[in-house]
Amino acid sequence: MNELEFIQRIDCNFPYNNREKCSALIAQAVSISDNCAFMVLHELVRPPKKVQPSLIKELYEEWKNTFNHPLVEEIEVSVNALLNNVSLETSKGLEIMKKVENYPGQYNALALAYYSTNEKSGKVKSKHNSILRAWANA
Repeated sequence: MNELEFIQRIDCNFPYNNREKCSALIAQAVSISDNCAFMVLHELVRPPKKVQPSLIKELYEEWKNTFNHPLVEEIEVSVNALLNNVSLETSKGLEIMKKVENYPGQYNALALAYYSTNEKSGKVKSKHNSILRAWANA
């Protein structure tokens, strides 16, 4: 299975109600690509309301123990903001996005930084789009 197939398979279709499948998907994602691993994280931190926060935190810990990447630490502030349903300040979101920018193709890590920042001025969206264009042109 390639990266796109995996992402399409789990996008808004993560099996939160089956712990064994969740663990298998975490392992599979890590074996496919870094972007797939970040996609699993994206699904974990933006779950449907019916999913118990304790399960999400448990799966997040498993994910962190399974996946080793420099961006894991860099985006932890965004992850915690999403897990706690709070928004980061624009400046913090932009700072995290600039760090992710150094890892071309990490679309899901970038999305985590983007969605953790809720600002109205358009700075975050503009930076997000600028990074996507830069990666596309590289």
